Amino acid sequence: MTDETLNQYNAEATANNPELPDTILTSDINPYAEFEAAVIKRVKSHFETTDMPADFIDRFGPAFSQFMDNMLAKFTRGQIEHGGDIRDRDLMREAGQEIIDLTMYYIANQVKGTGIICYV
Repeated sequence: MTDETLNQYNAEATANNPELPDTILTSDINPYAEFEAAVIKRVKSHFETTDMPADFIDRFGPAFSQFMDNMLAKFTRGQIEHGGDIRDRDLMREAGQEIIDLTMYYIANQVKGTGIICYV
């Protein structure tokens, strides 16, 4: 995670919750370069037996690594904000709600700016 990304994450994580410390993550406890190198190596080992072009594989590794890091940061932020043990929640109900949200985001993106209200 770059310092800029780390600062953005900390700002977003603490912006609406005054109970959280100003800095949730520091680069000392988040060795992104090692994480990224390991993910890229693993991606290459999986994809080397495919017909995917080398330039795609070279770009996919860092993108996948950044996605995973963002996902972990978002999950961490949620755990700090909501507390408790995630295993105590009704995860299937919550996943269903997330699927509904995702579907609505997808549809809204499809019609954004087109004037289309719905597809029939």
